[in-house]
Amino acid sequence: RDHPEVSTSQEMEINFFSHYWEKGYRWYENHFSPKKKTKAMGEMSGSYLYDKQAPDRVKQYNKDVKIIVSLRDPVKRVISHFKHSVKVGHIASENLDVIASIKTSPALVEFSRYRKYLSYWLDIFPAENILVLNFENVIKHPKETYHELCVFLGIDTEIESSNLGTIQNTSYIPRSHTPLRMITSFRILLEFIGLNAVVRLIRSMQLRRVVDKLNDSNIDVDITEKEKLYLEELFKGDWDEIKPLLETHNIKNIGF
Repeated sequence: RDHPEVSTSQEMEINFFSHYWEKGYRWYENHFSPKKKTKAMGEMSGSYLYDKQAPDRVKQYNKDVKIIVSLRDPVKRVISHFKHSVKVGHIASENLDVIASIKTSPALVEFSRYRKYLSYWLDIFPAENILVLNFENVIKHPKETYHELCVFLGIDTEIESSNLGTIQNTSYIPRSHTPLRMITSFRILLEFIGLNAVVRLIRSMQLRRVVDKLNDSNIDVDITEKEKLYLEELFKGDWDEIKPLLETHNIKNIGF
């Protein structure tokens, strides 16, 4: 977003090609405000990877689109998903049991089954349109990964972001879910009545970070060794299948 040749939507999860397709192209494009020097424009919605209809819809919209997929170690992704579910109240903070939660929320595991979902995209788009990142590489080698992203998008590689390497969107257990629900409801209301510019202004002020800091209960979500071993057994071999899959399709990848 900091790059002068890149324009992104203010809202990270538009979910147009998965959940809001019926709203039409104009609704989607209203989320973007191209800069004077914009060469690449896009957004990020995690639901696209898992939606069978999304690849065809994306191709219908723009057959030359560039697709960047960031994949995380399946065990670490489940743990992150679990912590986020606790944060937003989908999993009760009194019941911090990963194994029990998996049995009642299968999506915790299903969303780490990358191979079958990647296939939807690999079957629709040519290899040169897709770049797959290992999320760990983003953390360990942010500058190098950023450079490869710039090359892939055809933008100036010499311009660096001040946010490079900083941690975003940390999970925590809130003292109360009420402030989070109020913020979400207020944002939806503003967008519904067409005040997207106000939403963007509020986001730029980073008030959510202030609320998160004040609302943090400082209770840690600890994963036991038993739970970690259970997850590792559950995904045994899954992660190792990704690199061969990408190589078979000649997909450019970083960190695999």
